[in-house]
Amino acid sequence: MRILFDENAPNKLIEGILALTYFFELDMSVEITSIQLLGKLSAPDEEVLEIVGDGGILISHDKDFKKHKKLRRIIEQKGIGVFWVKQPNRPDFFELSKFLLNNWEEMIDKILNERKPFIFNVSRSGMSKINF
Repeated sequence: MRILFDENAPNKLIEGILALTYFFELDMSVEITSIQLLGKLSAPDEEVLEIVGDGGILISHDKDFKKHKKLRRIIEQKGIGVFWVKQPNRPDFFELSKFLLNNWEEMIDKILNERKPFIFNVSRSGMSKINF
């Protein structure tokens, strides 16, 4: 399974998330990467979903993935899980890292236990599911 961060995730953040994955000793075959690491910056949203792949996970703060019906249909057809992350105001690397770290364990729980497709809002107030 691929966990793909959208293009604004710093590479250092991805490295930290990889370390957390090993810390939580996830018993699943996971590739954690980003649009940036794959050299696909500015890829159209439809291509991003193709890159995520069937049954994969997308972590993004792009509202299009939770609002546009065309993208939601692709998410549903491909059985993709999406975490729409509402970032802190003017996030710097430390704030963004802390925010994701605080939510990572619950996100992993959803990845392992929720039936896909799904879309979750992730914000300072917690995580909430968006119904299809």
